[in-house]
Amino acid sequence: GQPAQPVLGQAVPQQQQRPGVHTINAYGPYEMYNPGAGARPGQNRRMQQPMLPQEEGSPMLNLCGETYAMSDISCWQWPCVCCCPCCVGNPCSDGRQREYRWTFWSFIGILVILEYIMYIVELSFGFYWYSSDFMQPFSSTLLLLGGNYWPYMRAPYYQLWRLLTACFLHNGMFHILFNTLAQAFYVRRLEADWGKWKTVFIYLIAGIGGNLVSASRKRANVVSVGASGAILGIAGAHLIYLGIQWRNPVSRSQYNKMQLFQVILLLVLCFFWGGGGSFSVDFWAHLGGFSFGVMLALAVFGRDLDWPTPVFRKVWPAVGALSGVAVFSTLLMYMVWDFDF
Repeated sequence: GQPAQPVLGQAVPQQQQRPGVHTINAYGPYEMYNPGAGARPGQNRRMQQPMLPQEEGSPMLNLCGETYAMSDISCWQWPCVCCCPCCVGNPCSDGRQREYRWTFWSFIGILVILEYIMYIVELSFGFYWYSSDFMQPFSSTLLLLGGNYWPYMRAPYYQLWRLLTACFLHNGMFHILFNTLAQAFYVRRLEADWGKWKTVFIYLIAGIGGNLVSASRKRANVVSVGASGAILGIAGAHLIYLGIQWRNPVSRSQYNKMQLFQVILLLVLCFFWGGGGSFSVDFWAHLGGFSFGVMLALAVFGRDLDWPTPVFRKVWPAVGALSGVAVFSTLLMYMVWDFDF
């Protein structure tokens, strides 16, 4: 017979999930196959977008290790689904506990721990109790530990490693708190969908690209730090990811509409705040990270997702990769050797 329909607050047991049942895990539609008990997010999935059969009923949502029917999610719970899906249902169930353990050892979990360790190291050199942020490290400390500083990356110093190390440093308590919350509640769930290595690739390259755009402004009196450029790169890649799969009727569900709203809200807040005249916010790192995220999304997801015609599977990934390499090389030459274009 047919498996019982889940009710709100009741998870669907793993044994009731049949191969081929259409499941939406956090951010994107996937076709599950060979599901095993205790499977970690990102395992036993393949990036496909099959049409949902009519007899399957409502699509399912995998919320932090527990599966629920999309039709059983009430209106007031949709913000929780997008921001904190563990708040839907029992937050201490076996599936949720497995999810928490996986989160601790995921790329984002390790990254958040590393960022707080680096922040403690920054404070050990001394800090201001309050300047532009609470418990703000000295600029000399950020420069010593690898902050993004253009005069040290141009000839004859060539300290280009600062483009990467600046992503792990922060300029105050609220700065690191905002970035790590965005990583934990937003980037981590995309890592569960996209897989570890795609997320690592987009995150790091977008962060380096954002710092490169910031350094290309050639400001001799500014030390720039923070992970916001990398986070906005993930947001730019997510926006392209949603746009590519939007032609699938299941992708135009209320859940993905909420994800689209979440991405747009994040972009508006970051760019409005950064462009509102705040000296402590690096608008150009935000813009650069977002731009590189868009190009990386075309290169990474172009062959996996369902394009209207097969030719796009080769054309758009090439466009994303070539444009990214061209922009990166041009900005690098302009920053290091003072080329004028």
